[in-house]
Amino acid sequence: MSENYRGILPVDISLYKKEVSGQPDDIYILTSIDIASGIGILKEDEFFVEVETIAYFTTRVALLDILVTGGRPVLIAFSTSLSNSYYEDVKTGILKALDEWSIEIKNQITGSTEDNFKSKQTSVSIMATGLSTEDRLNWLQVNKGDNLFIVGKPVVGAEVLRNSDKIINPEVFQNLVEDESTKNLMPIGSGGALMRIKAIMDKTGLEYKSFNNQLENKSAGPATAILLVSNREIDYYQNELKIPITQLGKLI
Repeated sequence: MSENYRGILPVDISLYKKEVSGQPDDIYILTSIDIASGIGILKEDEFFVEVETIAYFTTRVALLDILVTGGRPVLIAFSTSLSNSYYEDVKTGILKALDEWSIEIKNQITGSTEDNFKSKQTSVSIMATGLSTEDRLNWLQVNKGDNLFIVGKPVVGAEVLRNSDKIINPEVFQNLVEDESTKNLMPIGSGGALMRIKAIMDKTGLEYKSFNNQLENKSAGPATAILLVSNREIDYYQNELKIPITQLGKLI
C-alpha cells in the first residue's frame, strides 16, 4: 500500500478550501497558470507560431495541472501581449484544447489584451480554475520501490509540432487515470522531469535512483510528456500505450 501524503498535491498549484453552508462536502478551489512567450507572430519572436496554436498548447498545461489533482475545470482566464484583434484567435485555441479534453466550459472564458502599447514579442498566459471535493482530490501517493516513468516524448519549440503523435493525449491520460497501479501523474514542462522528481524527494524524504540521466533533464515544453509514479513494470505499459514511455528510475 502506498503512503498518502495528505495535504500535499502532486503538482504545485493553488488550493483553497471553502466551507459551503448546506453542502454535504467542502469545496476545494484549484488554480493553475501557464505562459508562453517569445514565440508567435511578432518580429522579435524566436520563431513563428500561429496565435491559436500557442493558446491551445498553453491551455493544455493549465488544464492538466487541474486534472491530475482530481479537479474539474470550470473557468479559463487569459491575458496576452497582443491587441484585441487577436482575442478570437486566442479563444479559438482555448476552445480547441477544451474540446480535445472533453471539458464543456466554452461560456466560461474571459480574457484581456494589450491595446495601449505595441509589443515586440508575443505572450499568452492561461489561468484555469477548477473545483473538487475531499474524496476526489489526488494527494501525493508514493512509496519506496515505486517506478518513475516518462510518458510521451518530451519536446519543446518547433519539435512540438513535428511530434504531435508522440505527446500525451486524452486517451492515454485517461487510461493511466483508470489504472489501479497509477499512484500519481505529473505534467512535465520546461523544467524537465527532474524538477518533478526533486519535488517528490523534497516533500517525502525519499531518494531517487536514476536509470536515464539524459531524458530526465529534457524540457517537455508545453506539458508534452507526463511523469508517472507506478508500481508496474515497463513491459506492461509498452504493450498498452500508443506513445513513447521510458523508465526514468526508481524511488528508494
